[in-house]
Amino acid sequence: MSQESEAQLLTELPEVDPYQAIRDYSTNGGAPDWAYKDFLAEMYWIGDRFRFLHLSRPTEDAPEVPPLLLSVRKMRHEIIGGYHTQRNEFGMRWDIFFNEVHIKLDTWREERRRYAETLLHELLHLASENLPGYRKCVNNYHHSEFQELARSVGLHVNSEGAHTRPGDGLFNRVMELCEIPPLPEEQKSVEVPLSSPRENWWDVGRDKKRGSSTLILYTSDQCPEHPQCKIRSGRRDLMIGCLKCGGLFVPQIST
Repeated sequence: MSQESEAQLLTELPEVDPYQAIRDYSTNGGAPDWAYKDFLAEMYWIGDRFRFLHLSRPTEDAPEVPPLLLSVRKMRHEIIGGYHTQRNEFGMRWDIFFNEVHIKLDTWREERRRYAETLLHELLHLASENLPGYRKCVNNYHHSEFQELARSVGLHVNSEGAHTRPGDGLFNRVMELCEIPPLPEEQKSVEVPLSSPRENWWDVGRDKKRGSSTLILYTSDQCPEHPQCKIRSGRRDLMIGCLKCGGLFVPQIST
């Protein structure tokens, strides 16, 4: 092939949207033996409707919420899902991920509402990072503005980021559009007690598998921070003082 032919071929190559290419591969048969193919296809379907109905740009010149880039990965049990704003190893940003340890492959369709709440929660974080008039959350503290933003679309999120009762309002509108059945009557009124600030409504009354750690938890009763400073270590005999709060940390060891 001549250099002229090569140059012409290169100029005629179609421009590829990497976000769309990854979405097509992971949901349209590119990985037919992948266990989470159908799950991600459903989450993309739901996410498109969230972005259109709840996160449209307020004006034409306002920044747009980033395109969906969804993934499934194995992480610590206490993590349900999350998002990244920094570029990953492929140079792409705004990845929203689900923790595979929380996805039950045999029953995930019956629990789509909880996964949809997680997805919308992370999309709201992306909105706070990109759209004007929003303030992003820092160190996993969900401030009052984020909680109000969540309530405006039907989610009930506390400062710990937990969902204290089932989604309603605009959230339910998307569930109807996606033909996802409503909750049973006995679940509609579920509410997490204030004494369990890190528990989600879908875990109330359910036997949950808790993650375990062999590390020793060190805390300080004098710490005035919220949430309180803490640290874990494999040693039981450390003497630790916090430069931030001035507290003396002691190990919490069961006897």
